[in-house]
Amino acid sequence: MSEELSFEAALERLDEIVVQVKQEDVSLDRSLELLEEGVKLANACTEKTDHTYWREELKESD
Repeated sequence: MSEELSFEAALERLDEIVVQVKQEDVSLDRSLELLEEGVKLANACTEKTDHTYWREELKESD
C-alpha cells in the first residue's frame, strides 16, 4: 500500500479485506497480512477524517 488512496478507496479495500478474512479457507498467515493492511488503512482513514475535521474547525473560527 505505497500509493495514497482516497478515503472512499480505502473504505472499499477495508470492505474487501473483511470479506476475505471471513472466508474459512484463509490461512492464519494471510489473515495476519490482511489485518496489518486493514490497520494501516483504518489509520489512514482516521487521519483523513481528523484532518478534514480540523480544517473545517479552522475555517469556522476565521
